[in-house]
Amino acid sequence: MKPRTTATPCSLGLNIHLLYQPLGLVSAVAHWISDEVMHVDTGRVVLQHLSEVEITFPFRREGYTAYHRIIAHVCRRTEQGTILRFVRCSRDAYQALRELTAHCAPA
Repeated sequence: MKPRTTATPCSLGLNIHLLYQPLGLVSAVAHWISDEVMHVDTGRVVLQHLSEVEITFPFRREGYTAYHRIIAHVCRRTEQGTILRFVRCSRDAYQALRELTAHCAPA
């Protein structure tokens, strides 16, 4: 499921992991999220333009933590980080993102 852009970007500091070949697992922080893109800071790791990454993020729900995955492409690099555009997103992952961003401040 590829979500439509309907929400304004939401600012948060969510710890995530990116599966990025050829490096493997890369820790990152998601600074803002909208329905189609996520702005992440990977520290000193530079992600190659148009490469595919798998985003993994935790979401605590009803006494347990569920981990969700989203396939994304690197679409742009800024001084503050990298913008990832969602390619494949399950309904559960999309719903978790919506719930995570429901009460955060606009970016």
